Order: sequence, then C-alpha cells, then structure tokens
Amino acid sequence: MDQWTTTAQKLQHGTIILLLVGLTGCSSFARLGIGVTPIQQVRGKWQLYSTVYLRGQVVNQVQLLESWAYEVQDSSGTIWVFTHQPVPDGQILLKGKVRYQSVSIDNQDVGEAYIVERARIETKPEGTVHPSSQS
Repeated sequence: MDQWTTTAQKLQHGTIILLLVGLTGCSSFARLGIGVTPIQQVRGKWQLYSTVYLRGQVVNQVQLLESWAYEVQDSSGTIWVFTHQPVPDGQILLKGKVRYQSVSIDNQDVGEAYIVERARIETKPEGTVHPSSQS
C-alpha cells in the first residue's frame, strides 16, 4: 500500500468513529463512566467547565418557588443541582451546566459552584442493586 491509501483509510476510519460517537451521543459513554467528572474537580476548578456529566447519590433536597434544588454526593464531595423536575431518589447520572454564584463577605469571595440540570441520563431508586454486584 502506498502512503496515500494508508492516509485515506485513516481518514475513513476516523470519520466512521466520529459518526458513531455522534449517533450514540456522549451520554452513552457517560453511562460507562467515561467523561463523568468528579464533583470535587468541578467545585475546585469550576472555571474549566461549562457542561459536565456527574454521577452520585441524591442526599438532600429543597423545594423552591417553581423549581427544586438537590444535593448530589460522590466519593469526592457534594454539589447542588437546580432543576424544574421533581427530585429523583437514589443514584443519578446527569448532564448539567456549571454555574458559579459569587458571594462577598469582608472582601472575600465565599461563593459556590452549582449545576443547572440539563438532562437526566440515568436514575436508580434507593435500594436498587446493579446486576453485576449481585452474588
């Protein structure tokens, strides 16, 4: 094979991979844990993120006037998520927009990063056992 054929085949394979990713979407990869961001990473470096996939346990919830806020916890920390949907119970995999609310006290910023829910990819009610974890 000449160099032109090899380059053309690489481009063709790359195009096929991009099409498959586009058809399956990023949420399919997130279900496998690929592209899921640890909460502490979002909280500590929120400026680096615009949209994230998070997976964790819903640990608190608050009803607001026309929406809800719920706190999600993973092994690295917790973060608040705002939504217009009823709050899920148990585990959640979600896609959300990263936001930051600045709060100044004595000229110090003590603000917090939070998430605006865009999509729920997967929810597992409290007590649900994943088939692979059964004995």
